[in-house]
Amino acid sequence: MSKLVNICGHSFLSTRLPTDQEALVVDLGANNGDFSSEMIRRFRCRVEAAEPVPELYDRVRRMALPQLTIKNVAITGRSEACMTLNLYNSRCASLLSPLSSADAGTAVTVTSKSLGDFLRTAFDCEPSRSIDLLKVDIEGAELEMFEAAEDRLLNRILQISVEFHEFLFPETRERIIEIKRRFTGLGFSVIDFSKVNTDVLFLNPALRLGVLELLFLHCEKYRLGAGRILRRLRKTNVLVDH
Repeated sequence: MSKLVNICGHSFLSTRLPTDQEALVVDLGANNGDFSSEMIRRFRCRVEAAEPVPELYDRVRRMALPQLTIKNVAITGRSEACMTLNLYNSRCASLLSPLSSADAGTAVTVTSKSLGDFLRTAFDCEPSRSIDLLKVDIEGAELEMFEAAEDRLLNRILQISVEFHEFLFPETRERIIEIKRRFTGLGFSVIDFSKVNTDVLFLNPALRLGVLELLFLHCEKYRLGAGRILRRLRKTNVLVDH
């Protein structure tokens, strides 16, 4: 039976993680390390993580989890030695320009890696091994990352759980649609469990999902959507009653 799990806002099929060997998980945008540590706790997997903010990187590194390797790099479409990372008080750091002059924060210089270069470094000794799960929360840089990634690289990844940032950058909607269309063309199943692309799951055709599994996932999508509507209605009713 398929089981949909959501950790830190990222949905994936836990029943499609391997049980005969250590699952390989990549956490792009590790932040405080909550996703990585929970994956290790629940699934005893190996995690390769990236986090560009020095303070957050140090915090995750100090966890000293033997199954977790973290690198202090930003992930985008290209590898550069010096790239500007904007730090904000009210939201997560981003390689993208501030939304407005009032939104501007401080900046630090970081090293960036393309997805291909990061994975080659992380799995140099296992170039043919599939990646079981890729979690992506990199504050808008996911667009350039996916657009630059080669098809053969994406085909190595069995599940990809992405938070797109259309809610911050609505002008990116067409690019997100194109990325989804590209994955569909590669044979991936694409399921958005959110309303604005904040929890999108890409499922590799190599998983050979059956009709019942896909039906289950689509039912879950609408069940979660109905739950969000009910919560909003309850909140509205509470406000009206008061």
